[in-house]
Amino acid sequence: MRFDFDNFRFADPDSAGSALAVVDMQDGLSWNTLRARTGAWAGGQRRLPPRHRRHGPEGARRGLHHVHLGQHRRPQGVQIGRESLGLFAGWIRDCLRLDAAPVFMDQMLFSFDFSLFNVAGALGLGGTCVLCPRELTAERDAFAAYLAHHRVTMWASTPSFVRQQLLNPAFNAATLPELKVFLFGAESLSPTLAEALWERFPAARIVNSYGPTEATCSTTWVEIDAELRQQAPNPFQIGRAKPYAALFLDQGELCIAGDHVMRGYLNRPDLNQTRLFLHQGKRAYRSGDLAHIDAAGLVHFRGRADDQIKLHGYRIELAEVDAALASLPGVRAGAATVCAAPPATEGALAQLYAARPPQGSAYVRVLNPDAATATVAVAQGHAQAIGSNGAAAATYAVVKGSQPFTVRVDGKEAATLQVQPDTFTTLLLARTGGKLSVVPLDDGSGGPDALKAELRFYNAIRDCEGAQLALAPSGTSIFQAVRPHSAVHRAINPVSATVDAACGSARAPELALPALQPGDHYSLFLTGSAARPVLRGQVSRTDPYSK
Repeated sequence: MRFDFDNFRFADPDSAGSALAVVDMQDGLSWNTLRARTGAWAGGQRRLPPRHRRHGPEGARRGLHHVHLGQHRRPQGVQIGRESLGLFAGWIRDCLRLDAAPVFMDQMLFSFDFSLFNVAGALGLGGTCVLCPRELTAERDAFAAYLAHHRVTMWASTPSFVRQQLLNPAFNAATLPELKVFLFGAESLSPTLAEALWERFPAARIVNSYGPTEATCSTTWVEIDAELRQQAPNPFQIGRAKPYAALFLDQGELCIAGDHVMRGYLNRPDLNQTRLFLHQGKRAYRSGDLAHIDAAGLVHFRGRADDQIKLHGYRIELAEVDAALASLPGVRAGAATVCAAPPATEGALAQLYAARPPQGSAYVRVLNPDAATATVAVAQGHAQAIGSNGAAAATYAVVKGSQPFTVRVDGKEAATLQVQPDTFTTLLLARTGGKLSVVPLDDGSGGPDALKAELRFYNAIRDCEGAQLALAPSGTSIFQAVRPHSAVHRAINPVSATVDAACGSARAPELALPALQPGDHYSLFLTGSAARPVLRGQVSRTDPYSK
């Protein structure tokens, strides 16, 4: 079964009706059930007075609505008509060459217009939309296992989200053998990221796309074929016009025309007057994006004509930030700008005028679980005293990925190691019979989350076979059965809390967490002995990089 976007009704009702149309972590919805519930909803709407209905002639006239915040925080409702949605679904069906009944990974919020790709694709092709909530994607191993269980074949996301997944060694074709197509949008796609993805998924097809909400989420697309891969422009072009779209430049600004362009902003005639116009009898939209169109019809993105930026696919008006700063007591004026940060940054590392670590860098720190203080240095980083009553771990030093570096403890060389690029690693100092060794612990995702903080829990006690961390005094579990000399992590809401840890029946004194902010990474170290565990904590930080 599938949904026919040409006629806006379910088609092939006798085909695979028991197959899943939508699935999440708790439940699934078959095509038969989806069709029945949709019919029941439509029947209920018909019994309402016309002015209260959500469908029918009025709904068809006004179309679907996407809402985003624009200048001065005023909501901008974007009216997308049925004709536009039908064209979008037809492009997925006719141009992308997906397998029958594809399985779409969907981790995007429904408020993010890009998520329409997964919904329209699954409906139009009779496939399955696999919903992936934030609490699942924060647990990388569980996330990969979930995708493998549902045999996901199609991945659509921003490049930054897949970059986070590449920090997981299990994110590869061996774990996800059915995953064959990656489609990106909302951010620039670099050859470096594409090559890293091909290294994990050698047979994968990679598609780059572009399009504002006002043009039904997507207007251009291009598959990164062998020729483009060899050329490796940085970033890749955003594609050619879709069959139903017309593109042209007006003083360098990219303009988009066609029936996929929105019918207008909801209740915003001022914006309609400045952004919309007619071009050869079709609706047209001024995107505000600067571009170049080459002889092959490929569009090269050149930035914005205004001060709008995108972060993780979301539009941000810097003028709004300026206005908010200026409204603070004692502030006469404010100015916001953009600071670049490495692909995997620990918390908010970008600093105005700060040098950026080169591509392929990695981040390494040392953890001292002992009571005695140790002075440590990683690579060319400065010496730091850790342990005793001070910080248990040093700040992260910047090293060159895949290249050897030395670790010095109390002035003596303790180890020579190397780590993968774009990773975070904690080196645990372990002493056995007076002999010192260095145990690397994978810190997992180093990418910041704009909405949540991250807790990392380290079991640094050699004979603690199942460390636990829980909220106090409720006892609600956060981590269970953490092996000796290993680490786990998870995203949390940025709230204040008190936690305690245990080795079996032996409990460590409670520890109050600081008021964490979105993007913070907080490390909790279980030290001491299995009989007398001690819980210590600190905010993770990275050394400033200097050339």
